[in-house]
Amino acid sequence: MDTVRVSPEAVNAVDLNINGKDLAHYGRMRERAGLFAHSECHGRVLALDERQRMQHVAQAIESMPGTIPVGCDINQMAMYDFDAAQWHFVPIEVFTSTTDSMEP
Repeated sequence: MDTVRVSPEAVNAVDLNINGKDLAHYGRMRERAGLFAHSECHGRVLALDERQRMQHVAQAIESMPGTIPVGCDINQMAMYDFDAAQWHFVPIEVFTSTTDSMEP
């Protein structure tokens, strides 16, 4: 399976800015999926070296149960649980109800 590769020189060219509201949405989605210790899990991922992270990425990609063609209707989203090394599928409403119920 091919993945997108970013050269080491270009890694710092990609900025990812996440505001507090979006981070709160993410946390609520993880919790509604039953993944409560997500910040601790992210800390463990960040503590890994590049080789270890790539091993986990490869394991996650290899364990994907399947995909659907672009343009198909979906009713679930998948969230990967690093600690359990498994995918959690949750109703898409978890995402929409989380974002819609958040105050600005």
